Amino acid sequence: MYKSGEKISNEDLLDFCKELENVYEAYLREKEKKEVRDLLLLNELYNSMMEIKRILRIRKVENTE
Repeated sequence: MYKSGEKISNEDLLDFCKELENVYEAYLREKEKKEVRDLLLLNELYNSMMEIKRILRIRKVENTE
């Protein structure tokens, strides 16, 4: 993973979170067909979305829901 000293913009975080939500919703619709590994990935997606939303709340960004 490459880490620069630059802060990720709020807009980029919002866009990324929306994309994660789309993937999460797609996986959730078919979770009965998924294996354990896929369900673990689903859990990680959820945790990542919640962490990004927490960061955005701290930054006081609108439209985080």
